[in-house]
Amino acid sequence: MTLRLTIGPDVVAAAPGARLGVLAMSGATVAPHDPALWAEIEKLAAHLAALYPNGHYSGDETLQKVRRLYHRLGVDPTRWRPSPEALVRRVVTGRELYQVNTAVDVINWCSLETRLPYGLYDAACITGDVVFRLGRAGETYKGIRKDILPANGKPVLADDLGPFGSPTADSERTMVRLETKELLVVVFGPTEVGEAEVVRATRLARERLERWCGAQTTDEWWMTA
Repeated sequence: MTLRLTIGPDVVAAAPGARLGVLAMSGATVAPHDPALWAEIEKLAAHLAALYPNGHYSGDETLQKVRRLYHRLGVDPTRWRPSPEALVRRVVTGRELYQVNTAVDVINWCSLETRLPYGLYDAACITGDVVFRLGRAGETYKGIRKDILPANGKPVLADDLGPFGSPTADSERTMVRLETKELLVVVFGPTEVGEAEVVRATRLARERLERWCGAQTTDEWWMTA
């Protein structure tokens, strides 16, 4: 699997120093559910609920760094909530996490642990090169379990067919299903997060997808806006 990913000049101008971790994998076996995997996720969820009682997670430094990245890009993170904050919010307010499939569950586990946004995509459903840029006027995409999402002015990943994901919500078009074999993982690192943290977050996803989905890494790299 050969895939080219770049950062658009609009993101570079608005958020210099923002980082991406990129992971391409093949040969994945995606299962509906793995009880042992889910037990690990529930253990972390219980830890976070105890760490942030009564839903008070506003002091989490990494989540605040992610919110500041959104502000730099001109996006209100309360209205367009970053995915790790949405996950933490569910856990600390007593709501159950969505159980989707083993690949998605692994990535949600990684995001809960690192508090960084991850994107997970079926690479076989991506057409052409990928760019991390701001959405253009009139652009939309169909979110997973969501209505049509406006992309205008939002940070998005886009291919030749248009936006298919973001640090908030991914698209139905490139969602990972049970038949998915080729995976693309993107870690969205805020400006204040060091390269080592993004590398660690990327390799965490790599190790867990290898273990729980049998995926093999074909490429791995990091980029800075």
